[in-house]
Order: sequence, then structure tokens, then C-alpha cells
Amino acid sequence: MTLLCILLILIYCGKGRQDSPEVYKTIVSGYFKSAFENDIQALSEQLHPDLIFLGPKLGDTLNNDGLIASWIRFHRTFGRLEIQNVESYFIEDENTCQSVSFYYLAHFHHREKRTWIKFPVQTRFWFLDAEIRKILIIVNQADISAQLE
Repeated sequence: MTLLCILLILIYCGKGRQDSPEVYKTIVSGYFKSAFENDIQALSEQLHPDLIFLGPKLGDTLNNDGLIASWIRFHRTFGRLEIQNVESYFIEDENTCQSVSFYYLAHFHHREKRTWIKFPVQTRFWFLDAEIRKILIIVNQADISAQLE
């Protein structure tokens, strides 16, 4: 599994345009703003046409259209998602792959249960020519499930 992840990173990073760390952090902030505000047009403009989204469950993989559909379903089901305590880190590895990691506390409002579901999240974004090419999200699914019971 680890070897597969390393191969995917090497394949998808490429040697595209290199921008400053702040440019990449701004792109990710724009992704979250568009996604949380349900601005599908702005969201789709930030994503590379060959996007790969991995997670949060082991084996979950979405393409560009799948990720956009996932955000649409989320807004129909839950409505609001907020994040707090955001920390972001720019990462440049030896393969000249530009990426940004975000750590934050997320919470969404569950309408039927009339409660907020809270959970820590780690996301990592990789870029190709200033578009988001790959996203990996890690959350504790058991923590979320326990709150939904």
C-alpha cells in the first residue's frame, strides 16, 4: 500500500509550473471557500480535470466529477460545514512536488439530530500548474459514527 501511494505521488506531481508557497495556500483556501459556500462553478475551476481524491475511508477514490457530486450531496444532506483552528503547511519534496497540508477541526450540523458533529481532519493537496491535482483526506470515521448514533 505504501509503495502504491509513493508511485501515485511520483506520477501525479509532474514538473509543472512552480509558484510561491502562498499561491498554493491561497488555492487551497479558495477550494474550501467554494466548497463550503456551495459555489460549484468556482470549485470546478480550481480542480485539475484529472483530479484524484482519496479518502476519507480506505479505498474511497473520486475523480473531478465525483468530488463535485459529493459536495452537492453534502450540502443537500447537512447544509453547513465549518472549520476552526486551521493550520497550513507548505511542503516541497525532492520530486519538486508542491503540496499543502491543512489540519483543522471540522464540524457539520446534522439537521435530523439537531446537533453538531465535530472531528479533526488532515488534508493534503498536490498541484499541477496551479490546479489541485490530488487530494488526500484523513478523518477518524469511528469518531464521526459514534456521534451519529
